[in-house]
Amino acid sequence: MILSTAYDYTNQKLERKSRQPLFKAFSVLTNIQKVLQTSDGNREQIEVFHGMKTISMMWVIAGHGFIGFKNFPVSNYNYGIKWQTDHLYIFYITSAPLAVDTFFYMSGFLLAYHYFKIKHSSALVQVKSIPLLYIHRYLRITPAVLMLYLSCMYLLPYLGSGPFYDEFVKQLMSSCRTNWWSFLLYIQNYSNYDNLCLTHTWYLSADMQMFLLSPIVMIPLAIGLHHGKFKTCMIAMLLVNLLFTFLPMYLKLTYRDYTNAYDTHSRFINYTMGITLGLFMREKKHLPFLFNMKMTKSSRSTANLIIWTAVLLGMLATCICYQAVEMQDYYVNKTVFYSLMRPAWCIGLSWIVYASYHGYGGVVRWFLARPLFQVGGKLSYSMYLLHGIVVAHYVMMLRVRAYFSEFIEFYLWCGYFIISVVLAFFWTLAFESPMITVERFIFGGLADKAKKQEGRSDQNAA
Repeated sequence: MILSTAYDYTNQKLERKSRQPLFKAFSVLTNIQKVLQTSDGNREQIEVFHGMKTISMMWVIAGHGFIGFKNFPVSNYNYGIKWQTDHLYIFYITSAPLAVDTFFYMSGFLLAYHYFKIKHSSALVQVKSIPLLYIHRYLRITPAVLMLYLSCMYLLPYLGSGPFYDEFVKQLMSSCRTNWWSFLLYIQNYSNYDNLCLTHTWYLSADMQMFLLSPIVMIPLAIGLHHGKFKTCMIAMLLVNLLFTFLPMYLKLTYRDYTNAYDTHSRFINYTMGITLGLFMREKKHLPFLFNMKMTKSSRSTANLIIWTAVLLGMLATCICYQAVEMQDYYVNKTVFYSLMRPAWCIGLSWIVYASYHGYGGVVRWFLARPLFQVGGKLSYSMYLLHGIVVAHYVMMLRVRAYFSEFIEFYLWCGYFIISVVLAFFWTLAFESPMITVERFIFGGLADKAKKQEGRSDQNAA
């Protein structure tokens, strides 16, 4: 970073261009501009995703911070547990897993929205491109993950002390030393789900597995769209969504000794519903909004307000019901609710995205599209990687009993969030943003070749 920044700074002072893009790939000057750069009115961007990413990340930190309180000595521990079980209004903490479902939904949407931008015709060309897609994905996300692993293994033991510190670090290092291979292959949410290396990174495994499975859905859809079978594709996605809604429910009701809380198949519905809306909006983005244009402006506003009210109240009810069900011990109730909760939540997300894109988002769209959230969205991946260690480090460093209260939890959350943002900013500049340039340099030629091959296939088909 020092050498690359010095090279970039010299070029800027001498007003000359870089001879090689790799020479400034790690430049702080260049990468900080990329992180802080914002845009307005870009129709290729789903602007509300920036706010959804940032807020979801804040929600995840709040949820994991609350879990942290359960893992260290608290003088009024019983009060904290009773506070959680007796009050429905704390759904804002308990239902934090819905933020992870939101990330899965956005991943599926963006995959479809960008994949179907190119009109794929040849199944063979798409199949041949799969290895490159997989390599691109792995190289895109792994450097930051690898550096997190190395930092936890070789730096974390020297970053603190206390009566719990050494023991917690030994437990963490033992799990990561044993399961490093499944951690870096993104399969630990199945292979060693009961002994995860860096527990919060189960999400990375699930997201990678969804991406690896996506060609099974994407390639047939692309062929169907090429032949003008849009309605057939949408019906097929409806059936896929129904399958992944009820299949996890059936499996868990049938095999009640199943204990994996981090599996992928239970959450695949979020991904496929994202793909469904991504497909629809890519293919029908030129169509007018849902409301009939013959309606008066007053009628459209009223209808829009009614739908928005119903959607937001429905999402609020989902969060409250999550809290109520979570406090129960009824296996069947939990299984059925969790299976139906995810598609219900994604329906709400779909309305937010669709209405906001077409200019009917009102104050919600305005808020979620703020430039500050664009920066937060770019940092969200590194924030997710690092926040778990930030929370764990505070817990491990404690030397006296803590006291539980809502204000103290909020106070700690502010600290977790600010420190996570600062570390994520460095992590993005050092290990995430540079890899975009490096990966583009390595595979740019292959991508151009694939596009040309796809073009020749289209000509041959014509």
